[in-house]
Amino acid sequence: MSEQVEKGRRRFNKKVVLIGLGLLLAGVVPILMIPAYEGIQHVSGPTRELNQVVQLILACRTFAADYDGAFPIKLKDLYPDYIDQKDFFEAYDANRRNLGALIYFPGKSDSSFSRSILLAYPVAIDNSRIVGFVGGQVTSMKEKEYQRRIAEDKNDN
Repeated sequence: MSEQVEKGRRRFNKKVVLIGLGLLLAGVVPILMIPAYEGIQHVSGPTRELNQVVQLILACRTFAADYDGAFPIKLKDLYPDYIDQKDFFEAYDANRRNLGALIYFPGKSDSSFSRSILLAYPVAIDNSRIVGFVGGQVTSMKEKEYQRRIAEDKNDN
């Protein structure tokens, strides 16, 4: 065979190998990315819930600014002027299954003790519950601590 034909075959073989490697990588890389994507979804759940409580606390504080420091009697009183979604007062899991209404502790004002719990997620996630305080802080609190704080708040009232 001529040297020209041999060079052509080698180039062709290199191209076939490169195309094969490209296809192999295109199939393997997405498979390797699945656990990372699932991890991101798992982490985004608590972030979504935390943001929901933050938005509701901000809405309560804005309401209080408009009503001489008084927080709303019912959380749903924030709709539609402060929160524009009716279902925003409900908690949902990652599969959009309803977990119940967020827990609201009425009868407080912006002059109440700032570390008094105003709002809480209806269920504990990984033994922690997301809570929002009168002073505007939002945090994740161990369930045992949450129950203790609720009991203290009831005794103070």
